[in-house]
Amino acid sequence: MSAAKSVCLVVAATATALAASALFFSSTASAAEAAHAMPRIDVFSSSRSAVSEAASMKVQPGMSRDAITALIGAPAHTMRFPLSRTTAWDYPFVDSWGYASELSVVFDDGGTVVGKVTARNDY
Repeated sequence: MSAAKSVCLVVAATATALAASALFFSSTASAAEAAHAMPRIDVFSSSRSAVSEAASMKVQPGMSRDAITALIGAPAHTMRFPLSRTTAWDYPFVDSWGYASELSVVFDDGGTVVGKVTARNDY
């Protein structure tokens, strides 16, 4: 195939794609349909979680599982780490900047807090 013919095919494909996108975005019905087809990501609000940055600051090494449950409630998720013989309790919350975040409280096998990690979610 000649170089000129290749360029013509690329230009034609680009023009077709641009025309299709212009048609799609010019129609409000199409935009509304596209919005409903997009996946939804739920963000936890602080009103649905007892966890706040202030409460997470109160979590200290040496606290018991019962003390953590009394302070911030039951975890949304738990994960066991057999090699380190620890278990993490995860609590979703919204940080003071409005980002969806997660607090992980790490317990040893005796049920004592050995650490905590707070991280923002990437979505």
